[in-house]
Amino acid sequence: MNSGFDQYAKNYDRILDESVKISGEDTGFFAEVKIQIMYEQIRRFQLRAQKFLDFGCGTGNCFQYVRKYFSGAVYYGVDPSKSSVVEAKQKWGYPHFYSFDRGRLPFHDGNFDIAFASVVFHHIPFERHSETLEEVYRVLKPGGVFFLFEHNPYNPIVRKVVNDCPFDKDAVLLKPGYSKKLIYQSPFWMRHLRYYLFFPRFLKFARFIERYLSLVPLGGQYYIHAQKKIRGD
Repeated sequence: MNSGFDQYAKNYDRILDESVKISGEDTGFFAEVKIQIMYEQIRRFQLRAQKFLDFGCGTGNCFQYVRKYFSGAVYYGVDPSKSSVVEAKQKWGYPHFYSFDRGRLPFHDGNFDIAFASVVFHHIPFERHSETLEEVYRVLKPGGVFFLFEHNPYNPIVRKVVNDCPFDKDAVLLKPGYSKKLIYQSPFWMRHLRYYLFFPRFLKFARFIERYLSLVPLGGQYYIHAQKKIRGD
C-alpha cells in the first residue's frame, strides 16, 4: 500500500461510485457484501468475533457494516494514508482509526479475533506480501481468522472497473492461484477460497444462486478464509 491515496481521501466514495457504476451498485453495496460473507463464515464455524481489524481501511466504509452485523464487537481500522484516516474519523465520529508507515502495525501481539483486507493486497508490492501477512498473523489471537478479499482478474468487467479507477492505475491484480500459494506459504492455515459477485444489479433476482457458484472462477471477486494456528496444532 502507499500513501498515494491521500489525494483521493476527500472524494474517495464519489470516485469509486463512478468507477463501479457499470455494476449498477454503489460503494456501500460492495463493502456490505464482504461483511455479510464474514458473518456467514463466522456463524458457520462458530468463531469468536469480538474484536475486528480492518487492514487497509481507507475512509472506513466497512465500519458501519461491522457494527450492523456484529453488534457489540469492537472495530479498529488501520491504513497508511493519513488523510484517509483523518477522513474516516470525521466521517464516522469514531476514534479507532490509525495510520502506520509500512512494517509493524501499532498493536500488540494476539490482539484481534478477526482481521480482514478488503481489496487491499493488489496495492501492496508483491515482494512485501509475505511480510505483510506475517504482521497480520502476529496481531491475531491463536485461532483468530483472516479474510483476504481481492478482485478476480479473470473477470472482464472487473478489469474494466480497475482500469477506469484513478487510484487503481498502478494496481497489479492477484490471480487466485497466486493468493492461495501466498497463504499456503505463510504461517496461516487455509480453510478455503470462494468466488462471489456474479450478477450486476439488473440481474439481482438471480443472486440467490451465487452460493452454488462459489467454486466457479468467474465471480467478480474472491475471498480466502484463513486461520491462525492454535498453539500445539
